[in-house]
Amino acid sequence: MDTIKCIRDMLRNTCRSVEQVSFNATDYRSVVKLWVQYKRGRVSIQQSRINDFFSFHLSHDPHVLVYSSRVLNDVLIMGKVNGDYVNIKAPRGDTLNHLSFVAVYGPKH
Repeated sequence: MDTIKCIRDMLRNTCRSVEQVSFNATDYRSVVKLWVQYKRGRVSIQQSRINDFFSFHLSHDPHVLVYSSRVLNDVLIMGKVNGDYVNIKAPRGDTLNHLSFVAVYGPKH
């Protein structure tokens, strides 16, 4: 199955969890850079929940993490399908624009 289609399908499912976080990125490139460093075992982020989400991202497949920083106008979609990682920036709706959060999506059971 196409990775992007699989990510799109998971995003159409009910969110498995959503958690407000205190981590407020000022750009998503820095988040992706932290993720790459984390994946290589070269960084430990002081925000323990971000470490937890990165650990989940590394060890579970397939899933989608959606990270929204309250200071940005879009979200970062971090997907993993069949061991392939995909990062996509997408517009954020107005509903939760005052919060930073991470939402987790997965395939239907």
